[in-house]
Amino acid sequence: MENVNTYIENNVHKEIFQEIWMEVGNLYSRKLWNQLTKHIESSLLVEGFQDNVDLHEMYTILISTFETKMNLLALSRIAIIISRQILKRENDGGKAIDFL
Repeated sequence: MENVNTYIENNVHKEIFQEIWMEVGNLYSRKLWNQLTKHIESSLLVEGFQDNVDLHEMYTILISTFETKMNLLALSRIAIIISRQILKRENDGGKAIDFL
């Protein structure tokens, strides 16, 4: 499985949402979990982000590494958005519910 730093670097090198990923890398390396959580939440609202980023992959590789340090309400909001993307992309309500 890809590690967090490699995942972030791979996304930084993509032209789309480069600034978002650079800030993700900065906050993650500094272990600023609250700020990182807020940054991820706001990134999910950026037009096109949800359509161009595999959020389940982002959760598995990135978010899961610090989810125990996250505000539970923020984690819930993020998880709901991810489950909706799973439902939309895979048309499988079971997978979306299993994720939650």
